[in-house]
Amino acid sequence: MFRIRRAPDRGLARPTRPATHHRRLRATGAVSALVALLLVLSGAETIAPASAWAGHGDKTTRSTTASRWSWLPWQWFTPAPAPAPSPRKSPRPRPKHSSAPVRPGTQPTITPSSPPSATPSAPATTTAPTPTATAGANDPAPTTPVPRPTTRPAPAPTAAPAPTTPAPPPPTTNPPPSVTGCAARPSSCGYPDATNTGVPSGTVLRSVPDEVTSGPGWRWTGSYIQVTGDGAVVDGITTEREISVEADNVTIRNSKIVDGGDGWAIALRHANNATIEHNELAGRAQAGASRLMVGIKDIYGDSSGTRILANNIYYTATGVQMDQGLLQDNYIHDLGFKSGDHVNGFTSNSGTEQLTVRHNTILNPESQTDAISLFQDSGTQANRLVDDNLIAGGGYALYAGAGSRASSNIVITNNRFARIYYSKSGYYGPATAFERGGAGNVWSGNIWDDTGATVNAP
Repeated sequence: MFRIRRAPDRGLARPTRPATHHRRLRATGAVSALVALLLVLSGAETIAPASAWAGHGDKTTRSTTASRWSWLPWQWFTPAPAPAPSPRKSPRPRPKHSSAPVRPGTQPTITPSSPPSATPSAPATTTAPTPTATAGANDPAPTTPVPRPTTRPAPAPTAAPAPTTPAPPPPTTNPPPSVTGCAARPSSCGYPDATNTGVPSGTVLRSVPDEVTSGPGWRWTGSYIQVTGDGAVVDGITTEREISVEADNVTIRNSKIVDGGDGWAIALRHANNATIEHNELAGRAQAGASRLMVGIKDIYGDSSGTRILANNIYYTATGVQMDQGLLQDNYIHDLGFKSGDHVNGFTSNSGTEQLTVRHNTILNPESQTDAISLFQDSGTQANRLVDDNLIAGGGYALYAGAGSRASSNIVITNNRFARIYYSKSGYYGPATAFERGGAGNVWSGNIWDDTGATVNAP
């Protein structure tokens, strides 16, 4: 159908169409123009090219007109009409794509979302993860996360414990009244004597000033031992001079002080909370100028919290003199005498602060003054407990606090009155100066040591 003809100018071959093709095109164009003219003259609808129909007018009119003139020759060479658009549909929900990265060579996974529910639901509650502290080389030390507060039922209220008052030293066990004759050997009844008081057996003592002249808080002055350091401890010494305590919380223990004259073995001078325990305190002789005036004395009567425990005291005109504190488990015996002395085992001149005299053995062979006395020499007597002592001797074994002033809270209980020196315990009797009607005054459980019979209040 085609012939190859070489172009003379470029030497290239190109196809050529036959002459009949050109003639057909010219004929077709003439016929089309003629038919269009006839339609205009007759008032028929003008047919636009098929491309003009796309998206315009009524779909039914277009298809009818197109079929009516589908035989016209120009439709042989015009593009086919575009398909009519389909009715709009509701958009589909957009698929939810996974957020995970897609590896090369794989297809992403598409997870369709769930259709919406007709009834909205409450959002799901999630628990926040507890942070975990990870310490690095330069990180601060991890801290414990604060726990979230939770609502818990309130615990049932409980009663607060009642405040307690520190109890005094526990009383020792009293021997039953059926046990008699304890004064002959006090330790057989559990009372103090030379076997259970004083310097413990086997203690090595250092002499002051021959072997030692000072220690923490104390020193030898040349004539006596002076204690000036709070909390000082004087332990395991022997001396023939006074120890003067001039500081607080001082302890003197396991020591031996033997002196004579009108002084004292241990003097308390404005000293609080002193503890004097397991010492041997004595005069050089029982009678005459070599006796010692006082074993332990509160010089100004203002030292508080004093504790005098398990000491062996003898050859003194007065064993212990103080107005407050605790005297317990001591053995005070064989008291000394020089003409003009008032001989006392234990004595207090006045006072209203608590004073406890408990479980001591106090024996005064002299026929004057006392084993225990609560005098009103400089004021009233109140708040005294005299309990479970083994006593004998003196004019009266016990002076119980009465005087020109009213006494109160004088408690005298469970004491044993021995008759090893005099038939009435004291030369004149077992006790005197007890105010029966005084507020809080008590006399109870006091007996004769040799019979167990009751000793009535004076």
